[in-house]
Amino acid sequence: VSIGHHCYIDSNVVIGDGTVIGNHVSIDSPCVIGKNVIIYSGVVIGTDGFGYFKENNKNRKVPHFGGVSIGNDVEIGANTCIDRGTIEDTVICDNVKIDNLCHIGHNVYIGENSLVTALTVLGGSCKVEKNSYIGIGSVVKNQIEIGENALVGMGAVVTKSVLDNKVVAGVPAKTLYDNNKKGKI
Repeated sequence: VSIGHHCYIDSNVVIGDGTVIGNHVSIDSPCVIGKNVIIYSGVVIGTDGFGYFKENNKNRKVPHFGGVSIGNDVEIGANTCIDRGTIEDTVICDNVKIDNLCHIGHNVYIGENSLVTALTVLGGSCKVEKNSYIGIGSVVKNQIEIGENALVGMGAVVTKSVLDNKVVAGVPAKTLYDNNKKGKI
């Protein structure tokens, strides 16, 4: 394991062999990081997500008891933030690649071999199934599911779940065609 300058790693963080952590990275616990992970400089992992409810006309914080689970061969781009889960963990599966300046909300699940490009926001409790691609600057609303092999186009605002093998784009995102056949629907 290689750890850069000026990093904070909490005592309940487990880091797998071959992992490289850049400079100025903060990892709060609980967090488990797999083998051969690359975490670029400025990344923040495991802080509380944005969870509030109204009580007596005041905003009250939802406690976050979960953690973050990161698989093997994952890359996390510079200045990305991954929130810890509220009850269950936020999960990043094997071979996921996350670009710079992304926000991964609490309780998010990203399936294996998925790609999340720069400036993407994945709202809390959304689920990205395996082999999916989330285009530059996309916003995925909380509690939305992106199906297997789906492609979310650049700048899309996803307000409804996306079925397997579909390509969506636009504001709000609409289905354009099947990803596996490249034919219009």
